[in-house]
Amino acid sequence: MVPLRLSIFVGIVVSSLPFAKMIYTLIVRIFTDTAVPGLTSLIAFFAFLFGILSILLGIIVLYKGQALIGLKQRAVL
Repeated sequence: MVPLRLSIFVGIVVSSLPFAKMIYTLIVRIFTDTAVPGLTSLIAFFAFLFGILSILLGIIVLYKGQALIGLKQRAVL
C-alpha cells in the first residue's frame, strides 16, 4: 500500500507545480501586455491534468486494494 500512497503524493506534487505556473501565467496576462509563450502553458496544463489523473488512480486502487483485503479475511462457508 505504500507505493500507492506515494503515487497519490507524487500526483499532488505534480499537480501543484503546474497549477502555480498557470496562476502566474494568468497574472502576467491580465496585468501586463506581454504574452506568455503557448508551449509552456500547454505543458503546464497537461502536467496538471496528469497529476490529477495520478491522484484519482491512486485513490481508486487504494479503495480496490482495501476491498480485496476485506474479501480475503471473510470466512469461507
